[in-house]
Amino acid sequence: MYRTFQNLYPRHLAKASAVVTALTIAAAQLIAPPPANAQAAGSIDFTSNKQAIQGFGFSDAFGQAATLKRMPAASLTTILNLLFSAKVGAGFSIYRIGINTDTYIEPNSPGSPTAAPTYTFDGSDGGQVWLAQSGQKYGLNTFYADAWTAPAFMKTNNNVKNGGSLCGAPGATACGSGDWRTAYANHLIQFVKFYGGVGIPIGNLGFVNEPDLSTSYQSLQFTAPQAVDFIKVLGPVIQASGLSLNLFCCDGSKWSVQTPFTTAIVADPVAAPYVNVISSHQYGSHASSPQPTTKPVWMTEWSSSNGTFEPRWDCNGCSGGPDGMYLANDVIQAFNAGNVNAYVYWWGTANGAAALISTIPPNYTVAGRYYAIASFSRFVRPGAFRVASSNSNSNLNVVAFRNSDGSKVIGVINTAATPVSTSFTVDAGTANTAAKTFLTNSANSLVETDTATVSGQSLNLTLPARSLTMVTLPPTVVAGTVELDTTTSVALLGDGSYEATV
Repeated sequence: MYRTFQNLYPRHLAKASAVVTALTIAAAQLIAPPPANAQAAGSIDFTSNKQAIQGFGFSDAFGQAATLKRMPAASLTTILNLLFSAKVGAGFSIYRIGINTDTYIEPNSPGSPTAAPTYTFDGSDGGQVWLAQSGQKYGLNTFYADAWTAPAFMKTNNNVKNGGSLCGAPGATACGSGDWRTAYANHLIQFVKFYGGVGIPIGNLGFVNEPDLSTSYQSLQFTAPQAVDFIKVLGPVIQASGLSLNLFCCDGSKWSVQTPFTTAIVADPVAAPYVNVISSHQYGSHASSPQPTTKPVWMTEWSSSNGTFEPRWDCNGCSGGPDGMYLANDVIQAFNAGNVNAYVYWWGTANGAAALISTIPPNYTVAGRYYAIASFSRFVRPGAFRVASSNSNSNLNVVAFRNSDGSKVIGVINTAATPVSTSFTVDAGTANTAAKTFLTNSANSLVETDTATVSGQSLNLTLPARSLTMVTLPPTVVAGTVELDTTTSVALLGDGSYEATV
């Protein structure tokens, strides 16, 4: 590196010294004494490791990605930033893609399970390809493809809707056409290959969505033994394909429904090694306890049952949990009590009531619940760990994480109707660090505030009523000595100045 200095070289050193002194004073001023009325609520140990965090995400299946694409250009740019930018938006790191929800890749039966199929792909898949590629421009690289149904001709009811079982599954005796299990496995692999051909590397695959339900839309039913049986078919097909795929099972409609599927998988010595991730939804039963497994667990779908779009952050406990306060509390419960590794909401954008962002071209509306999940997704990045935390204040919900770069994040919800001043004891490595806070309530949406300090090992917080406060802290500073080895030469130039080479 070359720079030209004038003869007043010692003055530059004096200026540098003055800057360092000013920065030291400024840093010291950030450490304020705790509020006089603060009451200790618990502790946070950022040196501990709970579960690894694999990310936050959403789906725009059933044509909703195509609806988003029709938005005016300026609005579309804003919405994509809200979804994928970790600087101004949520920075979502997981995109859940629906298989067979918008287009069919195998529209016609080949005639028998062993006959060669004719696959088709329109390159759009209801806008899902475009949205995945849009996310990639922001760094999105985790894609989870999940099937709502097999093709009709592979099912006992010969219909993509209204449930029905996969022909060839144990107990599925209503099929005269034969055993379609391997054909269905190949069908799923072909879907992944189609996406790979347009530059979207799907690394996570689920073969069923809510196997316990028969619905008026696309659905496919499995019992737990049938799911275990199919895993033994699909697992070897994945391995033979050469694709790098994590196999998921089983996206049960509710947490309690998924548990028997999880138990059956774990208990089967042949099926268990093929399954990489346990997945479940939360309709009617939320992640209030861990699944019975040591495998990673993803909460892959939930949304409010409220029939109208609710834009408010706080609707004071209105029916269906459609507001931001409800979703923020659910995220914390899923990580603390459910021990989940990832949290995936249902629709990110949609023209339906459940969306985080309502998109009815040319208009859009950002719901308060968007900020509930965006607050976590922006600051808690893939590769983080949840850390140990305790809390004795019944008005507060608390969760804490440590990112892979050493930065630290605390989410605190104040459910009370009045402000709360409180404190938490932190580990010694976190003492005296400079805190940033980001507030979401009925008047603020992820707005940076100045409501937390770390004095010694006391994290002191002022929490507005009915709010979510995110606290971010820099990595732990490791004490020690840094030695910088340099070689320097100085040359006198013809104009009387010096050129230094370092």
